[in-house]
Amino acid sequence: MRSIYAALFLLLPLFSTAENIHWPDLSTIKHVSGRSAIEADLQSGAAAFTVPYGTPVSITIPQYAMYRDLDSGRLIPVVVIQAEVAQGLAMFGAI
Repeated sequence: MRSIYAALFLLLPLFSTAENIHWPDLSTIKHVSGRSAIEADLQSGAAAFTVPYGTPVSITIPQYAMYRDLDSGRLIPVVVIQAEVAQGLAMFGAI
């Protein structure tokens, strides 16, 4: 039982961090879902990249996520605006 409490204690900073984030309303976020992004999506701000022969990843877009900066280890709140796979590599665009 002590290990369960210890695990919950370690997770508390994650929950308290999430409570302090002011997430935008997802209905206002431009995004690309169910298809590959095209140049016009980039220009409109609905996509972060285009790839030849990309196929959409089957996840809900847009959605909230936390990005971990590899240099600092800091968690950064983002909104995923596209998700595609090309040549076996899954790629996610976020703002």
